[in-house]
Amino acid sequence: MTSYFASVMESGQSDMIVEAAQYVEAQGDAPAALVRRARLERAKVEERRGNLNLAVEIYNILRANVANVEGAESAYRVVEIAYESGNYSGAEKLVYEFAGKNTPHQYWLAKSFLLLGDIFVIRDNLFQARATYQSVVDGYTNKKDGIIAEAKARVESLNNPETANE
Repeated sequence: MTSYFASVMESGQSDMIVEAAQYVEAQGDAPAALVRRARLERAKVEERRGNLNLAVEIYNILRANVANVEGAESAYRVVEIAYESGNYSGAEKLVYEFAGKNTPHQYWLAKSFLLLGDIFVIRDNLFQARATYQSVVDGYTNKKDGIIAEAKARVESLNNPETANE
């Protein structure tokens, strides 16, 4: 079953991914990690298709447990959807909720904090935005995945607003 789902994922075909995810979920003996991965991939497909309510419904199931990577990514995706829909208060609340769950998957939490900083920029609270971005620069430990560079770029854009759009 794992190799079947992996091959479907490699195909990148949305209909097949949804179908395979539903198949995996229907199996009573599927490993929990595979079920989580299948749900996450299905939610991503639904999000790309614009079925945001269904995507959020699936993400919400997964984000109940941010101890696993699928839950952590789902927590971020729900923040991102709220942010992109203009629900900044909701997105902010979701970031703080996510942070309170002590996930070991810091990548997704850091991405959430970058969005939180963006919310502060939108609200013209540049002091808080800068502090939020800087906290990512100072507290995030993986130097290779681009999060620190992204946070530094945002700090720099606040320090030099005339170069922000270059």
